[in-house]
Amino acid sequence: MTFQALLASKAGDKISTSVVSLSEQDLMPGDVVVAVDYSSVNYKDALAITAWSRLARELDLGKPARTTHVVGLAGVPAVIERLFEEQVQGRTVVDVSA
Repeated sequence: MTFQALLASKAGDKISTSVVSLSEQDLMPGDVVVAVDYSSVNYKDALAITAWSRLARELDLGKPARTTHVVGLAGVPAVIERLFEEQVQGRTVVDVSA
């Protein structure tokens, strides 16, 4: 399974963001995988991306070796494929952010 993700990377003092294609093997243990039917990036998500870049500059990202930020989804019906290594399938989730 491959999916599109927004990846924030740090090289020296430079922070960059890009949309990349990842596979399930790229996920950290315990990550939740959902099948998304509808999605959008809203104003708050765009601010989070900007704020994340600033925060990443101030943090020592060497520890932990990988720090991630998941952009929120507004009004998204989704089916949980895996939840914290337990087999919980078939649940519908709706995230309505105000």
